[in-house]
Formats: sequence, structure tokens, C-alpha cells
Amino acid sequence: MPKEPASNSLRQQAAAGGRWTAVSAIASLAIQLIQLAVLGRLLEPSDFGLMATMMIVIGLATSISDFGVGNYIVQVSIFSRQLFRRLFALGIALSIILSVIIFFTTPWITSFYDSPLLKDLLPWFGVVVITSTSSQIYFSVLQRALKFQTIAVVDIISSIGGLSVSVGLAWFGYGVWSLVAAQLSLSLIKTIFYFESTKRVLKNLPETCQGRVTDALRFGYFQIGERLLNFVGWNLDKVIIGKLLGDHNLGIYSVAFQLMMRPFTVLNPIFTRVSLPIFSKIKHDNERLCRGYLDVVRTITLISFPIYIGLAIASPAIVEILMGAKWAEAAPIVSILCGLGFLFSLGNPIGTLILAKGRPDWAFYINLLALIVYAVAYYIGSFFGISGVALAFLIAAGAILYPLEFFLRWKLVGMTISEYFSALIHQLLGAALPMVILVYCTINNYMPQSVIYQLLVGASGASFFIVYLWFTEPTLIKSTYALVFSRK
Repeated sequence: MPKEPASNSLRQQAAAGGRWTAVSAIASLAIQLIQLAVLGRLLEPSDFGLMATMMIVIGLATSISDFGVGNYIVQVSIFSRQLFRRLFALGIALSIILSVIIFFTTPWITSFYDSPLLKDLLPWFGVVVITSTSSQIYFSVLQRALKFQTIAVVDIISSIGGLSVSVGLAWFGYGVWSLVAAQLSLSLIKTIFYFESTKRVLKNLPETCQGRVTDALRFGYFQIGERLLNFVGWNLDKVIIGKLLGDHNLGIYSVAFQLMMRPFTVLNPIFTRVSLPIFSKIKHDNERLCRGYLDVVRTITLISFPIYIGLAIASPAIVEILMGAKWAEAAPIVSILCGLGFLFSLGNPIGTLILAKGRPDWAFYINLLALIVYAVAYYIGSFFGISGVALAFLIAAGAILYPLEFFLRWKLVGMTISEYFSALIHQLLGAALPMVILVYCTINNYMPQSVIYQLLVGASGASFFIVYLWFTEPTLIKSTYALVFSRK
């Protein structure tokens, strides 16, 4: 009987990586919330709308600029300095081409959105594409080497840099330029620090290996297609709102979406960033992969569900406290989008499972279907304003795409529907009652206007979930606490 390959070592490395990623994520969340609170009072919704429009373009470029070589670096069995240099050159060359394309298509994008300011703002993001690509490739080398402490420190430093630049410029009246400068400084700081950290890791690699760039390209084909489809599917709502409903509505929707995504973007990397290299090492052991996947999902839901319960119930109070009274329109959008937060928490780790099993083609086809479904939903929802778009997004994800993941898990690791729900039954039941109360109160207009009362009701809903799990899942709570806080 073959022995499990260094299972204790992998478990310890995963725990250490999870703790450092948690430190980075929590610190980054605090910084981002401070930044959002300050800028929400210094800038106008239209400024955030313009930024959201530019991030669609830049996000599209950065999602394909490294041609998928970042994930290939993490997943490939044998790696060398020579292969790194070739992959890095490939990524930088493609990013330069994309930055040139952005420059020459800026007039067309400006005309499409009828926003003259884009003509001056958008070309600067060509620099962001280049620096983001280089930092992503450096990051992948550090991730492969499980250097999560280094990654955490760099993330915190760059977040502080972006905060300082954006708030400083906004204070002196530079408006939307403060948001542009923040993105430039954040990506540049990451590139510099990742570069210095990666040099030490590369020294320990062999000079050459049998790995070829063509293998990375074959891996990257579907990665690029999947990223493109995924990005368009996630941002098509903003394109439709920006085009049909204007910068102001896009700014409201964009901020609401950011508030909903903050817990998810903080929690998800804590586990998926660590689980990809770990899952890749045990990718041929479906039983261990199945257990590891369910552990990740159970832990994510334990942390994220009470956050989304409280946020959905107390969104009017939270928006007013964080952003100010002029953002009141965002509160109902936040409550609707919190349903997506639940679904993302339950489903997103499957992307790590797909990559660990070396099947980026599956991710491509799933995102192709998602793009079609979301496009129809967004367009229909736009007739009912930004609330309609948010609700259409939720219905499309919950009724069509989330059920499809059951088939994927079964094909990848043989996980059945009963195994999945048996592992998550208490999380789902614990979240159900507070959310039913929220929907009932919303429909019947029972939600009080008092900020204090809304916060108390939101906290009570979140507390109910934790207390319920304390009695039904005490082992999960204790293991999650140990994962985050244990120093052993």
C-alpha cells in the first residue's frame, strides 16, 4: 500500500498559508473599507461610475495578458529558471500589445459610453496592464513555492500605498484621477516587491528542465478563453448599466457590488490561493480531493454566511454609515446581491478543483454557458433599473448555473449530491431562517428606519447562524478557529 505523500507536511503548509493569507485579507479589507468610506464622501457616484467603466476595459486586458502562464507555473510538476524567463517574456510581450490596443481603441470606447473624460483617463491604464501582468507572474512563482508570508506582506504594503495616493489626491480635488492614480501605484508597488522576493525563490530552481513554452500555451488556450468569458459574464451587467442607464446608476450599482464582494474577495483567496498548489500535489487522489474541497467550502461558508446575513439585513444602515446619505440608493441593491455572495461562497472553490485536475477546458465551456445566461438576464433586468439587473443576476446564478456545479463535482472527483448537502446541511439551514425573515420584512415593509435598530437586527441574524452551528457543528467552528489563530 503506497504511503500518502507527506500529508502532514502539506496540512501544516496549508494551515500556515491560510493564516498568512487571512492576515493579508483582513488587513486589506480594513484598508479598502477605509478607502471606500473616505472616497465615498469626497467623490461623486459618477466618478465611481467612470472608474467602473475603465476597470471593465482594464480588467479584460489583465485577465488575458499573461496567457494563463501564471496558473501553469503553479500547476506544472517541474519548473526551471529558463522556463520562467521564457514565460515571463511571453506575458510581457502580450501585455505591451494589449496596452497599445487600449490606446488606439480609447476614442471608440469614449464614443460608446459618451463620456469625454475617458479619452484622457483610459490610456494611463496601459501601464497598469503591463505592471499587473509582471506582478501576476511573480506572484505565481511565490505561490508555487508556498511563500504566503511574503505575499501577505506585499499585499498589505501595496494596499496602504493605494489608500494613501487615492485619499491624498481626492482630498485636494483631483476627482476620478485619484482612483486612476491609486490603481497605478498599487500595481507598481506589487511589481517591485514581488520582483525582489521572486529572485530568491528562482535561485533554488534548476537552470533548465524538460518543460516547454508550448505546453504552457496549450494549457493557456482554454485558460484565456475561460477568463475572457468569465470576465465578460461578470462585467456585462456594468456594460449594460453604463450604456443604458448612465454613469450615476453605474456608480451606485458598482459601489453596491463592491460592498457585496468585499467579504468574498477577502475570504476566497485565504483558501483558494492555498488550495491550488496543495490540490495540485494530490490531484490523482479523488478521495482526498473530495474531502479537501468540502473542508474548504464548509470553512468559507462558516465565515461568509453570517457576514452576508448581517449585511443583507442591515444594508441601509451600513451604507449610510460607510458611504454617507447620498448613497442610499445602493442599500437595496446590496441586499439583493448578498444572495450572490451566498452562491459564490458555496460554488467558487470549484474553479480551484478544475485547475488542480488540469481541466481548464471545462472551465471554458461552463463560462461560455454562463455568459449566454447572464447576457439574457442582464438585458431583461435592465428594463427594471439597476434593481432589476441585480435580481436577474441572482436568479440566473441560482436557478441555472449553481445546479450545474453538481455535475462538475461528480465528473471531477466523483462527489455525489448527497455527499455535498450532507456536508453543508447545517450551514444552509442556519442561514435559511434569517434570510426568510429578511425577505418577509422587505415585502411587507416592516424594516425599521432606525440605523441602530437595523444594525441590531442584522447582528442578531448573523448571531443566530453562529449559535446554530455552535450546537450542530462544534468541530468545524473549533477547527476553523485553530486554522486562523493557531501558531503551531
